[in-house]
Amino acid sequence: MLHFDRFRFDAANHRLEDASGPVRLNPKAFDVLRVLIERRGQLVSKDHLLDEIWPNTHVADGVLKVCVAEIRRALGDAPTAPRFIETVHRRGYRFIADVAVANDPAASSRAVLAWPVGGAPAARALVGRDREIALLEAALARAIGGERQVVFLTGEPGAGKTALVEAFVADAARRETLAITGGQCLEQLGAAEAYMPVLEAVGRLVRGPGSPRTLLRRYAPTWFAQLPWLIEEDDRDRLARELLGAARERMLREMAEFVEALGAEVPLVLVLEDVHWCDPSTVDLLALLATRREPARLLVLATYRPVDLILMDHPLRALTRRLVASRQCEEIALDAFDVGAVASYLECRFAGSAFSSDVARLLHARSDGNPLFLLTLVDHLLARGAIVESDRCWGAAKGLRDELVAVPESLRLLIEQQVQRLGGADRELLECASLAGIEFSAAVAAAGAGPRPAAGAGPGERHAGARALQSPARAPPGA
Repeated sequence: MLHFDRFRFDAANHRLEDASGPVRLNPKAFDVLRVLIERRGQLVSKDHLLDEIWPNTHVADGVLKVCVAEIRRALGDAPTAPRFIETVHRRGYRFIADVAVANDPAASSRAVLAWPVGGAPAARALVGRDREIALLEAALARAIGGERQVVFLTGEPGAGKTALVEAFVADAARRETLAITGGQCLEQLGAAEAYMPVLEAVGRLVRGPGSPRTLLRRYAPTWFAQLPWLIEEDDRDRLARELLGAARERMLREMAEFVEALGAEVPLVLVLEDVHWCDPSTVDLLALLATRREPARLLVLATYRPVDLILMDHPLRALTRRLVASRQCEEIALDAFDVGAVASYLECRFAGSAFSSDVARLLHARSDGNPLFLLTLVDHLLARGAIVESDRCWGAAKGLRDELVAVPESLRLLIEQQVQRLGGADRELLECASLAGIEFSAAVAAAGAGPRPAAGAGPGERHAGARALQSPARAPPGA
């Protein structure tokens, strides 16, 4: 049970109440409100809402607007001066009110979860990651004991980094007393704002119940000033005088001291996603948080794609190498699923299934064990009728092998996006390699692309780029 302003929100029982009793909302409007509350404080795009509330259905934007208008009427919210739902023009909506747990005596002994956790549905439960979960649990235990921890989760696109983080954080929040927050880095055309994902994480943390605003104001006033909606009118002038002439580097020291002060009250888990796109200032902050000698009940959990660090020559690459060498961080690489993990996924998603062992092997060979490719491929097979349910039992249809040849459009677009990030010479080399197959001779690829093969290159040398073109979403040779 959650409450905001004068309202009580009960998602489990599909119920919204105020002091006078139940507030009427049609089911779709209630679901829109639920998604906005679950992701409070962050922008929720129109496309995400449409996909979440009306899956696999073509619905015009006007239907969503009608639902939002109904929610506003029920809450007494004005679109021109919103207290609950803010409209971001042409992009989506944001729930801006403070939300707290209502009438829950155990709330004070549980985590302050300010980072949005999607929560994978049971059909897409986490499989094949027992080793990684165990490593994260060990790191969390050390952090709770006062030994600061910085952990990097690495993997290619679709490896399941976000799913693993969400599953781990959600489970930790149920078991431990923690403050959990996070931010996400975004690929940008221009220069990124300094400390952008950390500012997002801090903003979420101070919005929630039990907010550490006082600690932030005391230990990190330069960060406090970056969140103007926190500042009381009578404090603005005093804060401006305090920060007069403050160097930008001061923010590094202040954040380090803030997380240590917060950790003295409650262990902090800071999640930073896609740090291969982070700004240089965030890299500096990660370095400081990892190398300070003071004890801290802090776990920094960051995800990145190694290939992107290489392509962009990102400063984070040098930092992670240095931290790993000095044992000041831990890297956990997410490997591809094996055939057993693919079979476990099918058993989990299709209760009462009767798939032969060949199905798991075929899906593994076609997806290369990439979790995202596997999931999308199974969705494609379901849509095409190659996986069917009969008498409450799931199985493979006769056309399964033929449908596996097709490339789901979403995967084709993802692969094209990755390939376009390469230089022209690399793309030409991949095109030539794709004609030869997953295994190819360096001499054959060189003959087609122009450059001479590297000395010592063997006839069966595997080229990772060719694998990308031919993999789960594999385009046919020469595509």
